[in-house]
Amino acid sequence: MKPMNRLAIVLAVVTGCVTVAQATLLTNGSFEFPEIPPATEPTPTSWGFFTSGPDSSGVVEDAGVALTGDQFLQFFAPGGSTDTGAFQGYFQSVALNLTPAADVEYTAWLRSSPGLPMQPGVTAKLGIEFKILGVETNRVELLLSSADLSTSVWRQFKVVGSPIDNIDEVVFTIVQVKDVDTADAGIFFVEDAFGIVAPEPGVVGLLAVGGCLIAAVRRRNA
Repeated sequence: MKPMNRLAIVLAVVTGCVTVAQATLLTNGSFEFPEIPPATEPTPTSWGFFTSGPDSSGVVEDAGVALTGDQFLQFFAPGGSTDTGAFQGYFQSVALNLTPAADVEYTAWLRSSPGLPMQPGVTAKLGIEFKILGVETNRVELLLSSADLSTSVWRQFKVVGSPIDNIDEVVFTIVQVKDVDTADAGIFFVEDAFGIVAPEPGVVGLLAVGGCLIAAVRRRNA
């Protein structure tokens, strides 16, 4: 086998590893399913729901607002003293064996409703929970306030975390927490959630070296 062919095979294997590592772990991260009429707000397919009280959120349809597709996830924090400290959220669990050396990256696009913006005292959370046999070992969360979100454009946010032990499950969460009693606590939207296991630095370095070797061989054979 020619050296160039052997090198190409090695790089194909390495590239394949990186591609797998970068593939999203989430299903229906753009919240396009189920397809709905605008008046309903169902739980998105492949996501679970949890709440401390009445459900006031879900998938909505508005192609003029959506970042991609026609639908996105909407959180509404209703007013009233009984809702102070209330929370609601969505989660997706992924079976995944990881060691403490692994980095998990979780990104999503958020914006505030132009008609009823998210108010101070309401917090949006993006979280990664690490579990072994159903028991949480640790978690990492990104907390976003009303000042972080725009009413006119979508902004991308990222949270990165690693397990503190060998784990077999990763749970991605999107949560709204209402810490104040206000009549109109506001609405925020979520789009295009994406979760990956970041490739280890050694793999990325090997891929970079391989690319340089291919370039060198091509120059020599030119």
